[in-house]
Amino acid sequence: MMRPVLVLATVCVAGCGAPARPVCGRVVDEEGRAVPGALVQAGATAPAVADAEGWFCLPAGRNAVLVVTAPEHCAAEEVVPDAAGWAPVVLRRQLAVPSVWRAGFDAPVRLRAELRCPLPGPPTFRWDQLEGPPLAARAAGWNSPVLALRTHPLAARTNRPDVLSLSPAQAGHYRLRVTAEGGGRVVRAEAEVWSAAASAGLLSVPSDSDVFVDTGPQAAGGEWQLESFPPGSRARPMPVPTADGRPGVQTLRLDQPGLYTLVETTTGTRLVFEAGPWDSIPRDCDRPECHPTEQAAWSATRHARALHARLEAASTKGLFAGACLACHTVGWDPGGDNGGFDDVARETATFVHDAWPGGAAALPRDLERAANVGCLACHGPGRLPEHGRRPMVLRAGVCAQCHDRPPEDPQVAEWRESRMAAPVADPALLAAPCAGCHTAQGAVARLRGRLVPDVPPGLAEPVTCAVCHVAHTTEPRLLRATGTAGTVSGVLFEAGRARACLGCHQAGGRADATAESERRLPEAPQTEVLFGTGAFGAAGRPWRPTPDLCVDCHMVRCLDCHADAGRRRGGHTFRAMPPRDLAPQDCDGDGRILRLADEVASCLARLEAAVRAELAALPGCAGAVPGRDGRRLVPVGPAGERLPECEAEWWRAERTPLYRVVHDWALIARDGSAGAHNPPFVIAVLRAALRQLNR
Repeated sequence: MMRPVLVLATVCVAGCGAPARPVCGRVVDEEGRAVPGALVQAGATAPAVADAEGWFCLPAGRNAVLVVTAPEHCAAEEVVPDAAGWAPVVLRRQLAVPSVWRAGFDAPVRLRAELRCPLPGPPTFRWDQLEGPPLAARAAGWNSPVLALRTHPLAARTNRPDVLSLSPAQAGHYRLRVTAEGGGRVVRAEAEVWSAAASAGLLSVPSDSDVFVDTGPQAAGGEWQLESFPPGSRARPMPVPTADGRPGVQTLRLDQPGLYTLVETTTGTRLVFEAGPWDSIPRDCDRPECHPTEQAAWSATRHARALHARLEAASTKGLFAGACLACHTVGWDPGGDNGGFDDVARETATFVHDAWPGGAAALPRDLERAANVGCLACHGPGRLPEHGRRPMVLRAGVCAQCHDRPPEDPQVAEWRESRMAAPVADPALLAAPCAGCHTAQGAVARLRGRLVPDVPPGLAEPVTCAVCHVAHTTEPRLLRATGTAGTVSGVLFEAGRARACLGCHQAGGRADATAESERRLPEAPQTEVLFGTGAFGAAGRPWRPTPDLCVDCHMVRCLDCHADAGRRRGGHTFRAMPPRDLAPQDCDGDGRILRLADEVASCLARLEAAVRAELAALPGCAGAVPGRDGRRLVPVGPAGERLPECEAEWWRAERTPLYRVVHDWALIARDGSAGAHNPPFVIAVLRAALRQLNR
């Protein structure tokens, strides 16, 4: 085993002839971080060991010289104590490498490791990548003091002309460690490289920050032009290299506070950014005339104590790195000067770490204002944008600033694997009432008991974090809705943490005469299937309800138990493991009982073939298949085209029995659980439908 580097620091304590007296001090590095475990000696006196905060005390005489040894640090300069016997010790780290902020995408970066004091023998160097997209093929000098690398191109894109949000995973965050070895001793240092700072994708942004805008795929050949900007600004849009090679992404630095207007040349889309420093708006959102209710609820959340909790509790996670502080404070961005936490820390000569003496109460007042995750962390530091653009705060990029850092915080990365993250492609789904389940804006309005609005295509967000979660609530998991839920089909039940799910995952109406007359389509009937309702041909009973229903199966991390689950199941992917039990009985009539998923798939296929045959036999319905027209279940052509003569036949009263069968087929097919939500009910519904068609 190689020995750690031990360095000597000599500190003169007092003049000659003075009687022995206690000498106290603190051992820190050049950035103010404590050096715990440093060994402090004075002659034959018993040595002292610096505690977790770097403090030490030991008796010493007037002629005493302190000898301080610490792994991986150089010797300190001579320090003369003050009259009270205070002897601070500053040790420089033996190996250092500076971090690089805002390096750019597909940009060259050189990291140089500096040995500030020599090792006992000739040094050798080795670089290792700890985090970030792989650099093995994009870097040279892995065994030298200088690592030359090229960051990856930008992978994030938008589906329309818009501002980009960048999570740490998308912003090109890399963490690297260099190890130097010589004469049997080893020293290490770490550095971070950021292509850009993480950003929420809002229009209210910090000054001296970079924003990224995309023309989207529809605006081929378009670009963003800067129409107006504050006096003295030198902002200019510049192209950004992209991973897909398609142009359209530009960046500009909002170098002055004020308004910046960008116009996309093909579509005419306008974006008005309001830039301002983080410390220009007092944290007084809870004034009586403003948001006292939200402030009171937020104060009970973990966001409100994101930094305090780390400072006040004994932690085993080590010192805060910059990447940690970014998610425990407001405005952390060492690449910009805009009044964020890092800027105030620098101005107050305060290096905050886990062993901060005195905990949160010892933070300087100005720094305390930027501590924890407050209002501006989500809403931005600039003035509120124009009213129609304020729902942008519902986009996933707001949460992704911190919750897209796998493996510690994989929530947004998992969500991107789900259907919830898909942009709304059908314009009909942006209008009420469909927008109440297919857009974040509509869903939040519905859950708040408000009228569901029509959502403009240029602003529509998919089902994002904010649909289920809200930052200012007393609910421990920040859930927007919990407890008792009901469906429009008449089922009332205790939903627990799944209440938000069940507002949309239901059929949309009862299986009754009204449904028959409207030829209603069972939209997303998971709740009905789970509780054994919603079918014309069979009735059932609830299937093994659990306290939190959907959450208990769809959000458990399957990989904890199932080695073959992979990262694409559980958590915020919302994908449950497929059922592996046998079906309760034969469904398709072949005399065999298969695994539930296989039995249901076979039965559904047989029923669909029978339904298509029945439809094709109707006048004008050759080649017809079950389809939809809005919320109605109607026959359509093989390519989804309308069949007027066939539809006229479909709406005749004598076709109602066939509608009931097609409805029940759609109920089970659109449930999508392969029978897992309610095996006996699913098999009963499918068997009844087949009997109705004499199959």
